[in-house]
Amino acid sequence: MTGQYAYAGKILRVDLSSGKITSVPTAEYADRFLGGRGIAAKIYWDEVPANVKAFDPENRIIFVTGPLAGIGGLSGSRWQVCGKAPAMYPEEFSYCNLGGRWGWQLKCAGYDALVIVGKSEKPVYLFIQDDKVEIRDASSLWGKSTVETRETLKSEFGSNFAVVACGPAGENLVSYAIILADNDASGSSGFGAKFTDSINPDRISKPYEDTLKAEVQRAISADEEAIQRLCANYIENVRAYTQRERVKNRYTGRDDEPDERLMRSIEEKIDIPESRKDDFRQEIMNYIGALALDGKRFEYNTNARLYKALELKLFEDQRDTIKLKNLVSTIVDDETQQKIDIVKQRLIKQFCEVLDENHFVN
Repeated sequence: MTGQYAYAGKILRVDLSSGKITSVPTAEYADRFLGGRGIAAKIYWDEVPANVKAFDPENRIIFVTGPLAGIGGLSGSRWQVCGKAPAMYPEEFSYCNLGGRWGWQLKCAGYDALVIVGKSEKPVYLFIQDDKVEIRDASSLWGKSTVETRETLKSEFGSNFAVVACGPAGENLVSYAIILADNDASGSSGFGAKFTDSINPDRISKPYEDTLKAEVQRAISADEEAIQRLCANYIENVRAYTQRERVKNRYTGRDDEPDERLMRSIEEKIDIPESRKDDFRQEIMNYIGALALDGKRFEYNTNARLYKALELKLFEDQRDTIKLKNLVSTIVDDETQQKIDIVKQRLIKQFCEVLDENHFVN
């Protein structure tokens, strides 16, 4: 250690938005502000405007040790995480106090504090080994619990590496999500959510957005009358195509060629290539014929592949009509909005009962 007053001498700063990694001397603070929390409070005071929210990229998450960190006596294992806390109401500067090895190992690496700002476009973790500081991809860790994350990293880097992590609650912005340090030391104030809010929120919500889209698709497709009409239209055109006949236009009364655009728009939903369309259409007609021989009637959900294609096509048509671009943002169809709201509430309950709904649909 090269610092004064029992400090290591440097404060590490990481900007996740730009990827920039720098350090400043601890001496800029240590002679005027007492201990790790005093230094963190000064950094926060200087750099975080009053109107910044806990989940804003301008907030800071500050990992900090004090002069006693690393000594073999009283308080030698203590360290803190500071910043504007999501769990506070109203949101305000707060801290959580932890023990274990992580704090003094940060100090042994040469840093009294770690200040993180900004947002990453993808899941990342910070690797610190003395002067080697790297922002690394953490996609493989996404969705793991705090303990699973810790054990995964230790298995890669060795048992002597100290790990601090959040889990699925933090990933989903639960306002009181914890962080877990190396020796099962738990930190409160919701900094586990701020951990992963330093990752772009669009990335955070993506697994749930995908699930919700699929659920909404099924909800819209539950309009049995609409999917039956679509199926009947498709079968009518396929029958005419395979038998080299024409289709009577219900509006003009004229005999038209089978609607190739309609047939392909459905078949492409299940990746039927142009070269295989004839085989697929004949397969459908053979299937209908076999059912008829057994005295059974073909229904829209009888053939699993076709049913899936019809669902996807109907959802696409409905989506375009109601402009479902932002998932639940600007819905003009009250009936569809009601379906989406039901699905949304079920998913919130299923996946994250304690998750703030506004964060879920952000």
